[in-house]
Amino acid sequence: MSENFEFLAFSCPKIAKLGTFAERYFLDDPNTCMMKLRQFAESLTKEIAVRNQIDLYGEDQRELTQKDLLGVLQAEDILPVEVLDVFHDIRKLGNRAVHAGTGNREQAENLLRKGWAVSVWFFTTYIEKSFRYEDFVLPTAETFLKQPPLDQQETEQEVEQILKDLQAENQALKEQLKKQSESEKAAQRRTWKALGEAKAAALFHLSEAEIREIIDQKLRDQGWEADSKNLRFGAGVFPEKGRNLAIAEWPCEKRKSADYALFIGLELVGILETKKSQIGVMAVLESQATLYAENVRFERGALMSGEIENPAYRVPFIFAANGRPFNKEDATSSGIWFRDLRKNCNAARHIQTFPTPEGLAEALKRDWQAAQRKLRETAPEKQLQDLGLRQYQIRAIRAVERELDQPKSRNLLLAMATGTGKTRLAMAMIYRFLEVNRFRRICFVVDRTTLGKQAGDHFGSDKIRLSQSLADIFPMRHLHSKKGENLGSEIKIDIRTIQGLAAEILGVEGKNGEEKSLTPPPGDQYDLIIVDEAHRGYIEDREMDEGAKSFRSEKYYLSRYRQALDHFDAVKIGLTATPAPHTIEIFGQPVFTYTYREAVLDGYLADHEPPIQIETKLSREGICLEGGSEQKILDRRTGEIITCNLPDELKFDVSDFNNQVVSDSTTEAIAKKLADLIPLEGTQEKTLIFAVNCKHADKLVYALRKAYRDLGDQIQDKDIVRITGDIFNNENLIRAFRNDSAPKIAVTVDLLTTGVDIPKITSLVFVRRVNSRILYEQMIGRATRLCTLEKEGFEKRAFKIYDAVRLYEAMQDVTNMISVAKNPKLDFTHLFSELAVGKNAVKENLNPSENQFILKEIAYKLKNRIGNTGEKAGQEWQKIFAEKTGETPEKFLESLEKVTTLSVDMGDSSEAEAVREASEKIEEVKDKIVSFGPEFAYWLDHESSEKSLEEGKLGRRHAVVSTLADDPAEILVSTGYGKGQQPADYLQSFRQYVLENQNHIAALSLIATRPAELTRKDLKELQRILDKEGFTELKLETAYRESTNVEIAAKLIGFIRHEAIGEPLIPYEERVNQALRKIQQQRKWIPRQIRWLELIAKRAKLEMIVDKEALNEPPFDHLGGFKRMNAQLEGNLENVLTLFNESLWDQKNETEKAG
Repeated sequence: MSENFEFLAFSCPKIAKLGTFAERYFLDDPNTCMMKLRQFAESLTKEIAVRNQIDLYGEDQRELTQKDLLGVLQAEDILPVEVLDVFHDIRKLGNRAVHAGTGNREQAENLLRKGWAVSVWFFTTYIEKSFRYEDFVLPTAETFLKQPPLDQQETEQEVEQILKDLQAENQALKEQLKKQSESEKAAQRRTWKALGEAKAAALFHLSEAEIREIIDQKLRDQGWEADSKNLRFGAGVFPEKGRNLAIAEWPCEKRKSADYALFIGLELVGILETKKSQIGVMAVLESQATLYAENVRFERGALMSGEIENPAYRVPFIFAANGRPFNKEDATSSGIWFRDLRKNCNAARHIQTFPTPEGLAEALKRDWQAAQRKLRETAPEKQLQDLGLRQYQIRAIRAVERELDQPKSRNLLLAMATGTGKTRLAMAMIYRFLEVNRFRRICFVVDRTTLGKQAGDHFGSDKIRLSQSLADIFPMRHLHSKKGENLGSEIKIDIRTIQGLAAEILGVEGKNGEEKSLTPPPGDQYDLIIVDEAHRGYIEDREMDEGAKSFRSEKYYLSRYRQALDHFDAVKIGLTATPAPHTIEIFGQPVFTYTYREAVLDGYLADHEPPIQIETKLSREGICLEGGSEQKILDRRTGEIITCNLPDELKFDVSDFNNQVVSDSTTEAIAKKLADLIPLEGTQEKTLIFAVNCKHADKLVYALRKAYRDLGDQIQDKDIVRITGDIFNNENLIRAFRNDSAPKIAVTVDLLTTGVDIPKITSLVFVRRVNSRILYEQMIGRATRLCTLEKEGFEKRAFKIYDAVRLYEAMQDVTNMISVAKNPKLDFTHLFSELAVGKNAVKENLNPSENQFILKEIAYKLKNRIGNTGEKAGQEWQKIFAEKTGETPEKFLESLEKVTTLSVDMGDSSEAEAVREASEKIEEVKDKIVSFGPEFAYWLDHESSEKSLEEGKLGRRHAVVSTLADDPAEILVSTGYGKGQQPADYLQSFRQYVLENQNHIAALSLIATRPAELTRKDLKELQRILDKEGFTELKLETAYRESTNVEIAAKLIGFIRHEAIGEPLIPYEERVNQALRKIQQQRKWIPRQIRWLELIAKRAKLEMIVDKEALNEPPFDHLGGFKRMNAQLEGNLENVLTLFNESLWDQKNETEKAG
């Protein structure tokens, strides 16, 4: 046994043997030595993963490659950065040894030392923390002199057997660790993490020579000529024109010297200081590097560079590094630190890579403060008239530009509802930034090829200024540009996918594990990155698609996502409709928000009618399978169906359908009802259906085609299709769905939840219960765009929702950052953590409804858990539950359900004390649950739910195949106005609200008594108040229609006056036409004046109130606005508006009409 690896012999003998084999080959066969070290490192990585209970297999049940496994360990924050880098070094060089046959003794020695060091780290972290190890001993010819020479074939056979044995041992260890309690597991992982960080810091110290070698290479990687041994001032190396030199030991005053002086030609652009790995980098930057920036000498033709605000500084840029990779847990003591000294307000910050000479040269040409002044002085709406920016888009641009006035603002987030023009907004920002040279090159990042091509089309066709598109004005590289095409210095806009960036930065592994050589782009390649759909990376509750399949797990995806963005020293701006927690972690809180409801009230997005709820007998009553009954069980991973007897009763509700239980009968019944409700023939309207998974989508497509044909519709297969990420031609299908007459119905899972614009969608169908508010809002967002196609006679002002799984109802109380229960990925652990970070509603005088909702979900999940636990397992489970909480599950559930029914309505001041008492009770239960800790939540999630089929429980990979019939004749269809409300109930609650608040809300009083005096501002505020209470114009129209069977588009003011004073409901369009006739009859108008009056009436039909302010906004502003219109009407415009608004609500005319 080797003396370097013998300490492993007792605890990990087989891994130790692999290390010994590597040593034996070191002198005679460096290539084989490196291959064996790769196997050694892979085995050690698996050992670490298993001990931390990380699955060695991916979603596809294939064993993870070493690169993927290291990615998962990184995402789970298990390996210190130093250890991770060592494993990657061994992996990369080992792969080259295997596939290219490379490797010399110097490389083998380097890897051998690293393999030994990482094995010591493993042993002192996981086996014996107090172990005192000896220094590494380099093998010599005498080391193995007494041992027989190795036989290559016998060695390979032995290694093969070792790897098989290790695989079996890993599986045995995995099973053994399952017996640990969750609290023990969590505590052990925390101990290992702390210990591992400390051991890594102590073990991976670098000598100054090693640090210089690392820094030399990092500089060379970015295009500098660097060699601290030879390119030294003392060796006669001086700046030269046409060379980018990093000259070591450059002289400063008082006989000091800077470690490196960076020259672009003759210009001295930077000072770089390097220190030992245990010395803090930021402190070196602020002390020594700054001092040398003041005292550096200009020798041998060296010239000053750039304009510097502080005359004490002689160079524009300073850097510091100690050879350690950046570690966020030890940020100020690791990585590369940098400061731009040209402006006093510029702060020191961490950067991932050194800048390139080209990047620094470009930076010297830019004055960001001057650029910001130009932005402040230039109004977006005047600069970009062709783009037709809306007011909220202008406010968003200004919000971003205000933030950029502060140099510390480098991560910004804009939260804007789907359909409100985030791409158009991005185009405006890109133009403004490039026009004033605020940024050099901008990368627009998407996470799907479809979205990248869609953005490229807009950038190339939408006119932005002087009838030119963004691509006409600035050179752009499209997403469909050839792979490997050079990003020339002239390119100003680059469209990329996050997957492409991650592969380029972090490397791509080939089929056999070999590393494909991709050179990472320079860290200063972009100085602004705009990330479209920035919430993506939030892959909970959705199938892994084109954007995420390569990332193995959500944490791994987020880790790679973050690494790809962090690589660039750039300002990052995220665009999203639905911020996720990780989005805010990366970009910060939104600097501007514009919600869906705001956009609806402003008339920019389509509202939806109250959802049409479809309930089959089984979805209404649930599926109950008796204990002892024989059932078919589907293995979702393999597709195999087995038959077994259930030892316990199983209950499923609609949220489990096509997930835990497969009911084809229900799918067919729903399809038949949808065919009755949604016509296909003779319409241009599109329908989007959300299914549970691809198999469910296929069943829906088949059932829908049959249902329509059974009704006699002459449809083709292409009219109803599945569009999901695994369809090879999905981009063509999406394009056809958007532009062509077919398909009319698309069934999807996740591909069409984000970013794809199809304005003709007028119906959404939910046959899938999702648990993420983010995903739900993205689903709703597919239909929110208004659409008017005059040539085709198509107009969409609203859309319908058909809900077969009660999703809309379940989501009504959920806030943006909370997910509802019953998702295996969003479970007790997630809900407990939401409570732990939630605010104290009592202390901060906040509405406790958010905490109450989370408690509701915990109660719901707990009730299901109690009901679904088998009798034998249940007794043991209840005993453990009581030990952990001090209460039986039933008693604990009872206390939960009590607080979830308390009223927390803060609208009525008379109930303030009762609400406070309710808040205190909610907080008390909340604090109690939080005190149980995350270990208890983890136990709830796993201890009773991981039983195998052999043990009598349904595992997460299995689904019951139900044979129960779901009769279409028993389907109930109703409109949802809230939980349990019918149309008459909704109208009654609206009537009561109007009558009770008429004297409290000024706008209600005005509408009832003097509607002509109501301003647009008054109406907008009233709409927001009513919207918050659940009263929208579209819901009122639908409720009146369903109550009276008469369609009356009376507008909100008409509905209010009907309830307040009993005024008859008259279609608002008739009121406008009547008011227009009255004005036209006042005097003789010339044709030009009549046209202006008709424009006013047309606007009134859309906005209800037309006043002076409205006439100075689009579309009137392009026609000269109020001033020109007033001149055309001979100074009578104000009188015309007054008479028009009064005539709208002239009860005398209405009485005459009624009579």
